[in-house]
Amino acid sequence: MEIYQPTVLETLGEAVAASLEGLAFVDVEEWKISDDFSLWNGKGYHVYLDIDAPLTLRLHLLLDPELTREIVATILVEEPESVPPDLIADTLGEILNTLAGRFAGELQEYEPVIGLPTCRWVEGIPDSLRKNDEKITIVRFKLDLGILYAVLESQDF
Repeated sequence: MEIYQPTVLETLGEAVAASLEGLAFVDVEEWKISDDFSLWNGKGYHVYLDIDAPLTLRLHLLLDPELTREIVATILVEEPESVPPDLIADTLGEILNTLAGRFAGELQEYEPVIGLPTCRWVEGIPDSLRKNDEKITIVRFKLDLGILYAVLESQDF
């Protein structure tokens, strides 16, 4: 369900593209609103954080293991197989924090209020995204390395 104005979604698309390109040299080939997680392979990393200003929402990313390893290895200049799980979680948290700062900062001129990221391994769609499907907007990003899902979850409704 789409609950945000096109400007908010365009800003999210630009923030994802700029963050991934700037941090990991990953190109966003296209992005679009999705009705579901049909291209999600069923397991991977779920990283999320809260944004309290200028909007009140939770921003989620879902990444499959292969995409995650490639992105993290590029940022850390390591071989994908040699990156330990705790460093994967920390790096994904930093990516989301950077992305959220770009996103929220572009929506308003004042300093955004952003919470700390949480990263965890999931199998299947996280419960928080299934239970609140009437409060979420799913955006699917086709990257040169794979598929990434970004989800905006309303905290206001």
